[in-house]
Amino acid sequence: MKKSEYITILEKAVLDGNEAEIRDILNKKDISSAGEKNVIAALSGGIEKARLNFRNGVISIPEFLLCIDAFKAGASLVKKSVRGNRGIPVFIGVVEGDVHDLGKNIVAAVLSSSGYTVTDMGKNVTREKVRSCITGKKKAVVALSSMMSTSLAPMKDIITWLGETQPGIRIIVGGASLDHNIAKTLGAHGYADSAVTAPDELKRILATLT
Repeated sequence: MKKSEYITILEKAVLDGNEAEIRDILNKKDISSAGEKNVIAALSGGIEKARLNFRNGVISIPEFLLCIDAFKAGASLVKKSVRGNRGIPVFIGVVEGDVHDLGKNIVAAVLSSSGYTVTDMGKNVTREKVRSCITGKKKAVVALSSMMSTSLAPMKDIITWLGETQPGIRIIVGGASLDHNIAKTLGAHGYADSAVTAPDELKRILATLT
């Protein structure tokens, strides 16, 4: 099977919510030979399409949950194949005033599968919560999500505080209420529009840490 066919089949298996096929595919083929980045992109692409299908009423809640289970199974297998970690810890959460954490959970799984040490701060995350998580960390990434425009003010508060007091912290944001311009206005170092783009964007902003 060609690599491109393998990736296409993997993405479709997530979209179909076929956890058994995901496990069968990844257990039969050496993940490193397909490229961990390619496998993660396929899993992320599948769950992103499933999320859009769910939002647009194409699939039901039970069907979407099967897609999530398939994605998580694949992400777990990829994580086991990654040797070591990428050193800089990542703290991810949904900001205060927002409890929509599905996207955050998917991004956390993707970053973990990419070799990062990810701590999930949960939802309704305040500045105090971020402070308690990063205490003692000279270098780290704080990933913040917001699905509602009403939670942009708390996000701005966290970003401003981090910028003024934590020079070794890099901030990446995402969510339905943001785009590149808003992220830049808020003072974030990076913006990811989906779980698919999150690993590359994280890698980019980490390159600015010396």
